Amino acid sequence: MNNKLYISGRITGIKYPTAVRNFAKAQEYWERKGYKVVNPINLCKRGWNWYICMTICLYHLLWCKYIYMLPNYNRSRGAMIEYKVAKKLGKIIYGEHNGRKK
Repeated sequence: MNNKLYISGRITGIKYPTAVRNFAKAQEYWERKGYKVVNPINLCKRGWNWYICMTICLYHLLWCKYIYMLPNYNRSRGAMIEYKVAKKLGKIIYGEHNGRKK
């Protein structure tokens, strides 16, 4: 069974240590629930080109059955792209936007 979950949320435009904490907290939570978590913070190095990072992240999202949208996702261009791709592909979407809380 595919229990891979992708975390999506804002990274650009907030302090990097804050983004790292937000994603780490979500990763820890979902791993305790038994999911294998894909954390985009761990996929790209700080300072890499945004387009390259989005390509890498979208590739990894394709292999996940679930996506968790951090509360700030709607303020992120990249997270909005990930959300739309996940929705079009029929991924199970968790997050505040649809009433499913952590």
